[in-house]
Amino acid sequence: GKVPQVPEVIEIDRHQARLKRMRLSVSSAAGLLQDEAVDGGRRGKAAMVTLTYRPEDAWEPGQVTAFVRCVREYLRRRALPCRFVWVLELTQAERPHYHVLFWLPRGLTLPNPDKQGWWPHGLTRIEWARSPVGYLVKYASKGIDGGELPKGARLSGCGGLSKAARAVRSWRLCPGWVREVFSVEDRPVRAPGGGWLSRLTGAFEAARWALVAHAPDWSWVRFGPVGGEVSGCPA
Repeated sequence: GKVPQVPEVIEIDRHQARLKRMRLSVSSAAGLLQDEAVDGGRRGKAAMVTLTYRPEDAWEPGQVTAFVRCVREYLRRRALPCRFVWVLELTQAERPHYHVLFWLPRGLTLPNPDKQGWWPHGLTRIEWARSPVGYLVKYASKGIDGGELPKGARLSGCGGLSKAARAVRSWRLCPGWVREVFSVEDRPVRAPGGGWLSRLTGAFEAARWALVAHAPDWSWVRFGPVGGEVSGCPA
């Protein structure tokens, strides 16, 4: 067969790359949490909480984290784990709001976050998600296209994954060529100065792509293969 042609340069739109990584992160975390949310052989149910802001309330760092902390404490008092994924979305008016998915055991319902004082910045709504992974990815796919993210804001977050599930999610977020070289058990991590390391064996793989150019504002970057031998995703 034909040998694949090695691209001389790969150009990456950093905004689109960030959205793509966020979608992969959200779908991986949600799928893994869905698999782990099993109680007595039965899957738990998923509550989607939407957090919106009043017109006079502004976004500030740490607000969604504070909300999740309240829910975590509510569940801790009931000896229950707090499994969640959240995504930030911008409205057409470029106002941020959050969608937070919690996996709960059957028979448990979250109290109204407004009345509990868990979200003092606006309104909340709780819905039951029949297809939680697809439900969340739908919002992640909307992302922030056409809008500007508040400075310092994160696109998504998650919690409650087991150690094994965290290793799987981390591996899935690695570049394609890294996943070919290292297994999930290797728990690959970026090495100081470039390249990748196996945390299991200490094996090192040199970076296969190098930065060759970028826009003045870093909105795009270009990578060329190190040695011109390997195609794939940048290191």
